[in-house]
Amino acid sequence: MSTEAMESMVKMLAQAPEQQRREMIKTRLSTFASMGDEERANAMRMMATAIQKLDQESQKRLTYTRLEALAEDFDDATRKKLMGTHMTALMGLTNEQMMSDLNTMISAMGQCHEGCKMKDMHTMRELMMEMPQDKRSMMMQMLPSEVQKMLMS
Repeated sequence: MSTEAMESMVKMLAQAPEQQRREMIKTRLSTFASMGDEERANAMRMMATAIQKLDQESQKRLTYTRLEALAEDFDDATRKKLMGTHMTALMGLTNEQMMSDLNTMISAMGQCHEGCKMKDMHTMRELMMEMPQDKRSMMMQMLPSEVQKMLMS
């Protein structure tokens, strides 16, 4: 998918009604889950970059819907694969882009219902614990303090 097509799709998704956005994001995440690791990481990196071209409220809306869909529409293994790839994709962005994505996630996570937060945070904790100690320490230092607190609780 071209950069322009991805940006157009992301803009359309952000403007869609919640239920339609939820179904479309669920479908997109399912498509990502069926891709090979490298292809999935590249597609997610492209999508993350496109999302950052939206205004803050649209970014938050899309992130909220993604977090809810991950928690409610996917089993533990698929959620872990998708969230792990998202983390990998973020590492391929600039520090500014990565921090923007993480801050948007923190803000959106605050809107999620408790069950969603618990599932998503549990998955993130698992992913962090599987990282080698040096990489985990480096990642924790890069994370905003709010995320560090969520991951350590």
